[in-house]
Amino acid sequence: QHRLAQGDCSSARHSMEMIITQMQVPLIQGLLEHAYDAAHFDDMKFQAHALAYGFAVLPMIHECDAEDAIVLQHELTASPQSMEFQTVKRVLERNYECLNLECEDIGGMYNLALEDYEVGAFPCWNPHAKGDQ
Repeated sequence: QHRLAQGDCSSARHSMEMIITQMQVPLIQGLLEHAYDAAHFDDMKFQAHALAYGFAVLPMIHECDAEDAIVLQHELTASPQSMEFQTVKRVLERNYECLNLECEDIGGMYNLALEDYEVGAFPCWNPHAKGDQ
């Protein structure tokens, strides 16, 4: 807002784009969490939550890769017993670069009780992460 008042539209646009990028993070994290739960627990509540987050994320994935969006939609609409968490995770991770995200932005699913990540839900690794440059 300050940048706009100063007439610095290009900086304001850059700030807006950064905010939009970061707004994707909790949607993707929510999708991963609930897709994991839907794939591991027999409870329709988890699939409903995964659907809600997934349908919020789906247009962003479609902008990046239409085929990945089809795969994601298929996983989201599968029965809870057939939802493949690893497929959902891989589809999302393949599109992080297009979404201007890094693996470190999303993280993994850490289980405080186990003091470790959930099996198969470790953070991905990006060789070009922001901190490595």
